[in-house]
Amino acid sequence: MNSQNLLIVVSGVALAITIIGWRKVLVWVLSGLVTLAILGLVQVVMLVTATV
Repeated sequence: MNSQNLLIVVSGVALAITIIGWRKVLVWVLSGLVTLAILGLVQVVMLVTATV
């Protein structure tokens, strides 16, 4: 990814945050991270229980 594409992505994200509101974006990001963390935890637990 070159610097021009990165600039477009960053400005697009900034524009989206400005339009939607940073609080909503923050909530979406946090809920996404929590979901990923839970899924990762489930994967680890399944692996551990499979090996035991």
